[in-house]
Order: sequence, then C-alpha cells, then structure tokens
Amino acid sequence: MRDVWSRREEGVRDDRARLNERLAALRAKRDRLADLLVEGTLDTAAYHRRRDKLDQELALAEDSLQDTVIEHLDVERILGFAEGALTDASRVWERATGPQRRRLQATLFPDGVIYEPPNALRRRQFAANARSDAEGEHGRLRTGTICLAFNRFATVQDAAINVGSATGIRTPV
Repeated sequence: MRDVWSRREEGVRDDRARLNERLAALRAKRDRLADLLVEGTLDTAAYHRRRDKLDQELALAEDSLQDTVIEHLDVERILGFAEGALTDASRVWERATGPQRRRLQATLFPDGVIYEPPNALRRRQFAANARSDAEGEHGRLRTGTICLAFNRFATVQDAAINVGSATGIRTPV
C-alpha cells in the first residue's frame, strides 16, 4: 500500500512539474505577443486572435493543474491504525459503540458469524459419526469467509510448491 501511494504521489508531482513548465511557456508566449504588438510588428486583430487562443490554452493548462492536486493523507497513520485494529480487534470491539461494532464485524466477517446451537451440533455429529464437540453444551460460532486483509495468512497451495532437486543436481544411480 505504501509503495502504491508513493508511486501515485510521484506521478502527481511529475504531472504538476510538467504542467507548471507548460504554464510558464504559455505565459512567456503571451508576453512576447504583447511585445510584438507594442513594436508594431503585429496588428491589433491578429494580436487579439492569438491572445484569445493563448488564454484558452492557459485556462486548460490551469484546470489540468488543479486536477492534479492530490488529497494530503497521512498514509502512515492510516495504515498504522488499520494494522492496530486488525491485530487487536478485541480492544477495538470493547471501545466501539453498537453501530461501530456492526461495521467492524461486517469488515472482519463479510458473510457474518453463524451460531450453531448445541442440539444442531449433536444432530450433525451423530449423523456424520464424528467425535464430540468440546464446545457442545454452548454451541459453536462459525464464519464463512474472512476479511481480505487476512489473505496474507493463507496457506500456500500444494501446486505452488516445487518439490525435488534443481535441474543438474541429480545423484546418478
């Protein structure tokens, strides 16, 4: 996230520098145009035509420059808060109001939390001939999916693991 934000800020800085150079060049052209009028090299009608065209180009360049204003965000503080909230969600939960708790729960468990009462567990366990549940008398809480932020903790798929020796390092038989 930090890298993406840094690249975005760098791109915006480059765009602003390029647009500022363009604005300076257009202003210099407009000044030269006025000098040509004063020297008598350019008639008034041609001056107005060229000045109007330059003014339009200047307005477009200034609008483009305004569009590059990047919202100043303290990305480090935002990421620090997010990391703290994700790694110590219980503390955030304890301090949160009711609506904040619902938003936190929706963030951490997008599909919600499912409660299975003890009777449903026993019926399912007997039907599947499974061992008894340690939490059987209180029921059990389950989640379908979890927050995408936890994907970095996912296990490596077997297909992604290369097992064996590298090419050329084989023991002859």
